[in-house]
Amino acid sequence: MSAGWQEERRLWREGYQYVAGLDEVGYGAWAGPVVAGVVIWPKNIVVYKLDDSKKLKFDDRERLAKKIKSQAFAIAIGEASVEEITDLGLGVARDLAMVRALERLPVIPDYIITDAVKLSWRDKPCLAVIKGDAKIATVAAASIVAKVYRDNLMKQLSLIYRRYGFAKHKGYGTKYHQEMILKYGFTGQHRANYNLKFLN
Repeated sequence: MSAGWQEERRLWREGYQYVAGLDEVGYGAWAGPVVAGVVIWPKNIVVYKLDDSKKLKFDDRERLAKKIKSQAFAIAIGEASVEEITDLGLGVARDLAMVRALERLPVIPDYIITDAVKLSWRDKPCLAVIKGDAKIATVAAASIVAKVYRDNLMKQLSLIYRRYGFAKHKGYGTKYHQEMILKYGFTGQHRANYNLKFLN
């Protein structure tokens, strides 16, 4: 079942013009940045079959990302680097990526819907919905554009760190990824400060 537009329609009826869906990807990865996407949709124009990006097949995700980019009112991406994850902690880095995405929008949203993260930004109301990327269409859209962006970034990193298979597993903790770390050690793209448990 795809994400719905009930919350957006309610907020549009209440007079909110710029309703932003916001989500992050890469939170549970062992390598690479955490990336946030934010999407503002034109009022009363909807796209169906949006869903949590992790549930979508590659071709469907790519197709929907193109449709979102062509039809959304505004889109932005924010990142927090591996160094920031190490220095600030994962939760703070995730919030930083989200704020960066919001700050890069061409307009200031007057309402924000997130996937479970209660974000405080410019005193704007924020609705944190558990599994919001599977329930709320604009959050699903944000999830899709963020994942496509991050996946492409990990593919680029795979050309630099050829042994690690970043293009295939996107930095997540697969068996192959674990074996390559055990064999070759961590790279500068690994979040080594909290990925050491399996080595013990």
